Amino acid sequence: MLNQKSEKSLSKLMTKILRHIPEAFGVTLDPEDGSCPLPSLIEAIQAQSGWSWVKREDLEQVVRNSDKQRFVIEDERIRARYGHSHDKVQYAPGEPPEVLYHGTNTKALPSILQEGLLPMGRQYAHLSEGEK
Repeated sequence: MLNQKSEKSLSKLMTKILRHIPEAFGVTLDPEDGSCPLPSLIEAIQAQSGWSWVKREDLEQVVRNSDKQRFVIEDERIRARYGHSHDKVQYAPGEPPEVLYHGTNTKALPSILQEGLLPMGRQYAHLSEGEK
């Protein structure tokens, strides 16, 4: 079982691979959903200096404990839920809850009030059902 510091470091490495530069780690993501086989991600992580000890259970712990639910494992594949900077990921339309929240800084508020909420170079505007 990972301690909190190791879990956070592993989460950051997984984010780097699954969201930003998978090719730098020899990982190929599915162009449809941004996923890769779980064993491929484990191999890529283990190949990094200081990460040879990582096992499937460690990745599962990161996925399970992520406060923002950054990752999902389905059918022996893993993907980042949002924020891909390499491929466009498509989500099925859904019925939103009555209230959604968007975290921003006060400098952006006048623009949001005037122009509406925009993804600002990202694929989606990030919203949540809660204030955290």
